[in-house]
Amino acid sequence: MITSVQGRADAIANVHRQFSSGEFLQTLGRRVAYQTESQSTGRESELRAYLEKEMRPAFAELDFESRLVESPSGKSPFLVAEHHESDALPTVLIYGHGDVVDGMVGEWRGGLDPWKLTTIDNRVYGRGTADNKGQHKTNLAALAAGR
Repeated sequence: MITSVQGRADAIANVHRQFSSGEFLQTLGRRVAYQTESQSTGRESELRAYLEKEMRPAFAELDFESRLVESPSGKSPFLVAEHHESDALPTVLIYGHGDVVDGMVGEWRGGLDPWKLTTIDNRVYGRGTADNKGQHKTNLAALAAGR
């Protein structure tokens, strides 16, 4: 939790560093590469790998405890991550999903690959950049910036 003007300035500087170093887009690109299509059969292992290899380590870097919870329906697992600083502080809940809609390979304009992050001018393309892998990176970057 940011409690001072200097703390706020440090957090903003940290966010600028994440963007200017290329770290933000590098991480997002790695996550977009996971073909976590929920509408396609045979992609269950992709979502599990995304949660295990990307999200759990990202939460661990921020001192979160995390675990996979198997779905009662037998479909893709859920990831639950928790960090407790103090009973005196408010609880913050962040929700996200790791699956994306059909990648529509071959249907993107200009032959763009949905599983490869592509920057054109000031826009970033790739399946999941806005919903929801981009949100994951943004939320975790914000948490990291305040540290």
